[in-house]
Amino acid sequence: MASETTPATVVVPAQPILNGAFEGYLTTGSIAPWVISAPTSQIQVLNGINPCTAGGAYCAGGSVVVRSFPPITVGGYNSLRQDFQARPSTTYTFGFLYRCVNNNANAGIDVWYGGNRVGGIICPIGNSANFVAASGILFTTDATGRGEVEIRFINAVANSNLFFYADDFKAIAVV
Repeated sequence: MASETTPATVVVPAQPILNGAFEGYLTTGSIAPWVISAPTSQIQVLNGINPCTAGGAYCAGGSVVVRSFPPITVGGYNSLRQDFQARPSTTYTFGFLYRCVNNNANAGIDVWYGGNRVGGIICPIGNSANFVAASGILFTTDATGRGEVEIRFINAVANSNLFFYADDFKAIAVV
């Protein structure tokens, strides 16, 4: 008689984006499982630096943020990527905190899922004094629940003084 095997159970975290606030950097010195898709000089990990005010309080999700200096080429970008396991065939709302500095209305941050742009933000004209929340960006996982999210920091007009701060990336299942 053949024995029946039970398929392995996949544990899906409530929030499938891991180390979304980059606080893992404090213990490991890494932002893994994020992968930087740019020269390391263009995306920096900042620990204990307050990118908003000189008063000592953090404006983002914690003490660690990433800062991006997009390439100085028209339409250039660099990015962070992460593979994740989520609920199969489920819609997620994706959000994060960001701050744009020395920008124009052509700069922005795009969110890609599964090789397709699913949303993003356009930087306001002028400098953002504090972090701003981006929310309501939707994507739906396939039947496996596996996917890749990519965050692209866009420098559409090759502004040589443009940079972004970003933190607290989250994907929450829409109920």
